Amino acid sequence: MIQTVTPQFQIADARRSITFYVDGLGFTIDWQHRFEPGFPVFMQLTRAGQSIFLNEHAGDCQVGGTAYFRVPDADACYAQFVARGVVPTQPPADMPWGLREMLVTDPDGNRLRFGSLIASAVSDVLPSSGFRTSVTATLSVKNWAQAVDFYKAAFGASELYRVDDGGVAQLSVSGAEFWVAEESPEHHNFSPESLGGCSVRMLLIVEDPASVCKQAVAAGATQVSPVGDAHGWRIGRIVDPFGHHWEVARQLT
Repeated sequence: MIQTVTPQFQIADARRSITFYVDGLGFTIDWQHRFEPGFPVFMQLTRAGQSIFLNEHAGDCQVGGTAYFRVPDADACYAQFVARGVVPTQPPADMPWGLREMLVTDPDGNRLRFGSLIASAVSDVLPSSGFRTSVTATLSVKNWAQAVDFYKAAFGASELYRVDDGGVAQLSVSGAEFWVAEESPEHHNFSPESLGGCSVRMLLIVEDPASVCKQAVAAGATQVSPVGDAHGWRIGRIVDPFGHHWEVARQLT
């Protein structure tokens, strides 16, 4: 069984909080609910696959809550937040428990801590050489910057690394990493558009395939097959605007 716990913050002014969380921290609004126009709002926001509730209703919880977000790179988050005009309460620093953390405080005094494993802590769980072998897909596309924006909107991807003059970016969807690069025929890297088809199929494993597929279609993807259960998996298939096919799935238990 998968357990999902969503932190809830008490807020006083939804408009002010939306500016901070959406414009400042890069969250997107999943939904909002009011019993009647003008009534307090209850909403869900998500950033890089991690969701929170914001609540204007008095008495449901208290101002001054705290939530902890595990992220791939706390320093990258810091740079993104500062670029968006948010000054963290505490900049990234190495902690004795093996995490590099920073602290952000919202306009109501709620605290958001973002942490990632520091290199020395990672080496403790890796072979003695400190080197970890991995395989990561690089998707060749035409108009790589547009593709990066699409994956952010479609999958809630966060940007870990970017070289504008090189036409390449490293993205993460809740820790699952892949790269996007401008096609380069001279290096034998072709986009699906140039090939006339896709040579690799991406598999994205998420908790709720249906909602992710719906979000991707809203961002510009095309549904190839609807989400359904087959062979022990809940799975659907979409093709992104750049020709890459994605199977969005979750293994059933």
